[in-house]
Amino acid sequence: MIRPRGTLSTRRVTAHWVVLAAATLTTLVAAATVAALAVFADQALPLAVRHNLSVASGTALRIAGPVSSDTTATTASTLRKAVGQSLRGVQFGFWSGTWSDPLDLVPGALPARPAGTGKGNMPLLEAAALDGITSHAVLISGRWPAAPAASHVQRSNATRVPAVSHDIPAALPASAAALLHLSPGDVLTLKDGISGARISFLITGLFAPRRLSGTAASYWALDTIPASGAGTQSGYTTYGPLLVSPAAFAPTASSTATDTSSETAGALRASTGTWLAQPDMAKFTLADMPVISGDVSELQQALLSSSVLSGMQLSTSLPSVLSTTATNLSVARSLLSRRGRWSRCADGPGPGRRRCSTSSAASTNQMAARYASPGMT
Repeated sequence: MIRPRGTLSTRRVTAHWVVLAAATLTTLVAAATVAALAVFADQALPLAVRHNLSVASGTALRIAGPVSSDTTATTASTLRKAVGQSLRGVQFGFWSGTWSDPLDLVPGALPARPAGTGKGNMPLLEAAALDGITSHAVLISGRWPAAPAASHVQRSNATRVPAVSHDIPAALPASAAALLHLSPGDVLTLKDGISGARISFLITGLFAPRRLSGTAASYWALDTIPASGAGTQSGYTTYGPLLVSPAAFAPTASSTATDTSSETAGALRASTGTWLAQPDMAKFTLADMPVISGDVSELQQALLSSSVLSGMQLSTSLPSVLSTTATNLSVARSLLSRRGRWSRCADGPGPGRRRCSTSSAASTNQMAARYASPGMT
């Protein structure tokens, strides 16, 4: 009689080596999958989030409000500091725009009333000094405006006759120049709609916005006039802007004791300001997002009730973008952390048998990446 070799347990292991090998392989695959998911959660998801944040719209902080020629610099400095505190160290670009009083057309002088101005609409122009314009626009013809040459116009305070300043160099958007039938070399004579002073501008060049994408395109929120060169609101059609050097808004000299006043080249009066802050969207972290979202919302409310920055209004979609992104990223990571979705084992029919199944890693990856997108809720 031939006896089987080995113990009973050894013979059973030998008889079922395929099952054991399959179980071992399943364990190794599950461990490798979990490791891959950990890498995906730590690297792939953050990269996807950074990409989505970089293309999200409305992430710039745009502030607008009243300003004077004497307060443009201090107001910009105060706003920059407030924005920096709200963003908690996240780098951001900051640009300022200074806008003149509305400038009325003068009959018999350039520019003539545009033929396209609707009946009942008053045509106006506005001059502006915009930070960083040469980096965000392309010069089509002529040259960029320089600072106005210093000039002194003596006038008697008693006569109260508006003085005429020397020509202020200015560039126009090509779209506005086409509507007004203007070209480089033309001299415009306009009247300040508030002070009544006549102001002359020399058109030095024409420009057009550069084609920018992503957050770089947000720069043009600094401009209050549409890219078409004109905007109509409340019965007024505003053309421009007449782009000038910031020196054109320099405060005017005070009156002298001899009953005359000396006016420098700063003939324009600042009326309103626009400021734009664009955060570097790649610098946000998951821990930063909810906190910064709340801080920016608080800044919006603080500006409305501020006695120092009275009349300022901040518009942005950054708080909602950050809060939605943080929520979706947390959900995506939660999905990836559930190992039961990747390898599940349950008791099968028959004693001592177990049955294992794995779900599709690709489908769950797609779901996680979908939740990581700022547009998903």
